[in-house]
Amino acid sequence: LFSVTMGVAACAMMYAVLFVKDSYYLITDEKKNVYDEAREASEIKKIKCGKGVLKSTFNLTISSFKTVLKIRPNNQRLWIILLILVFALTSIITSGATICAFMFYRLQYKITTVTYGNMVTVYFITCLFSQLVVIPFLTKLLKLRDTSILILGFIPICVGFLSEAFY
Repeated sequence: LFSVTMGVAACAMMYAVLFVKDSYYLITDEKKNVYDEAREASEIKKIKCGKGVLKSTFNLTISSFKTVLKIRPNNQRLWIILLILVFALTSIITSGATICAFMFYRLQYKITTVTYGNMVTVYFITCLFSQLVVIPFLTKLLKLRDTSILILGFIPICVGFLSEAFY
């Protein structure tokens, strides 16, 4: 089952590399300019620590819900909501899987809770660094597409899972 899943994931990555184009590059230059201007004028850049930060954060949260729930052509709102549910379910399942992972590492590799805590700390620091530094570097300076970044992220994960499974 593990090998079948890895094979399907590899096929999906190859399909994304060869056939999926980032929607931003499929639209006209006029629409690109409109999206770029909207991104520059967004609420996120206006939030500053200090007076009114809670109101700005609340307005940003309400704006996010409005963006998700607005009516879209071709029933795209349903797909967006399903995508959000998939990520929410993944987070819930990951929380439960963390306990199982700890027990696996404890039984398989005889690690202590302190060692596991250090490993999780390094994991979160690495995630924070990649989201705040690496992703902006790849998108803004190297101009990589979203699908390319996803595949760059999945390749080392697959190697890690394979090495963990057969170690």
